[in-house]
Amino acid sequence: MAPKYDYSEYKPSSFEEAKKQHNQIPGIHLDYYANYVRFYPEQRRVFLAVDGLPEEFYMREYREKRGDAPDEDDPEEVQDRLNACKEQFHKLQQRYEIRPSELRGRGGEEEPLNNVLSGCDVFLPYGDGLLDFIYADFKTPFEKTVSILSAWDRFSEFAVRELMPDTLKIESKEDEMLRVYDLFVPTMRSSCEMLYASLYTAAFPPVFLNLEKHEDSLTAYYEYLTMLQNEYREILEFCFDEDFYPQVLGKLMPSERFALYREIHKYPSYFERTERLQLSAREMGGTEMPFGMSKEDFVKRLESSSLTPTEAHLDFAKRYGLDAEKLMPTIGWPRFIHVSYDVRTVAGMLELEFTKLLEQNIRFRKCKRCGRYFIMKGNYDTNYCDRIADGETRNCQELAAQENYKARIAGNQAIPLYNKYYKRYAARVRVRQLKEEEFKRWKYQALQKRDECSDGKITVEEFELWLEASFPNRVKKAKP
Repeated sequence: MAPKYDYSEYKPSSFEEAKKQHNQIPGIHLDYYANYVRFYPEQRRVFLAVDGLPEEFYMREYREKRGDAPDEDDPEEVQDRLNACKEQFHKLQQRYEIRPSELRGRGGEEEPLNNVLSGCDVFLPYGDGLLDFIYADFKTPFEKTVSILSAWDRFSEFAVRELMPDTLKIESKEDEMLRVYDLFVPTMRSSCEMLYASLYTAAFPPVFLNLEKHEDSLTAYYEYLTMLQNEYREILEFCFDEDFYPQVLGKLMPSERFALYREIHKYPSYFERTERLQLSAREMGGTEMPFGMSKEDFVKRLESSSLTPTEAHLDFAKRYGLDAEKLMPTIGWPRFIHVSYDVRTVAGMLELEFTKLLEQNIRFRKCKRCGRYFIMKGNYDTNYCDRIADGETRNCQELAAQENYKARIAGNQAIPLYNKYYKRYAARVRVRQLKEEEFKRWKYQALQKRDECSDGKITVEEFELWLEASFPNRVKKAKP
């Protein structure tokens, strides 16, 4: 007899608890979409290929085999859904660089009927996806949707009880795919506003497994997203904030800070991820060359390649059972090695992107104006981000420059005094009482005097006397 196992005294580690929080929510599939991700260090870009399989146009043949009535019986409903998806797709394209992949639409439809990102390729600057997620507003669409779902849940409970059979047989892999798909459709339609609040929640949508408890599932998923947001805000502060315990962490690199963060939380120092290495004749959007080959060698290979097989080619083809004519273009065109990562959850995507940014020494900094983190670009050192906040027309860099200028003026008598005389003498130039060359020479000297006054080298009174004496008022000649 097999022994029974008693886990009543077992206490999971903090890492086990965190891993469970990231990957498991009772009654929810977090890993329905199988996406893959590539990183381009030269371009500082992330490429995300969103899975197209879960969409309806791939499921049609399975539905027909099962004997379901296809949606074509109600073309108006299908068209309404297509129109809604197209509208949402255009909204997302205004925020992100999104392109339908070559595979999208192979099932007969040009647009998906549920998740508009299905079968799309997305290109992002380094860090944009992570920042987009942690600052996304999930609360507003969540509260709006919850108020609707209480009525939905009452209907779903009736529908499941009265309209659905007690037992649905699962006899094949296709049956299981349809079972999950039949749950994905109402999940997407009932919670799409919250899912489209960020790129990653749209690209890695969940599946609520209990049709009768959509409100509970949505609440649990919202809490899951909020937990991830808080965690990565904390990580960014710990690893990058220059004002966060500078005497303790100031000399550590961000990667060293992250190692300490994980040690404090009793997490292991390693990460596990699924890497895919692909040999291909396509560059796939990158600038990399085949390993060991320069751009010059690449061009030479193409220029010297021939489609006419030699005796050696014929002998080689015969030995390996190949068609010699097909062999020639194959060996003539170089092969690229592409490394990508299979990712299935929002948590997995955040972890992958963040660790890749550490690996490639990408820096974040907290904006001194809005308090949000932003990516440092090259050697350009700034304390303000280039994000345009809601309700503003200019970004934080432009607004901060204006505010700093006003602050300098407020406590510096030399600046308004200079501006007063500048306007006075500029007016004389316009009416030709002063020559342009005289004004330019005065302006250069006046700026030097202004700075001397600002630095306390001369007094405000001395500066004003100099300004007044520069071009004294001319006495009008008496009329004869």
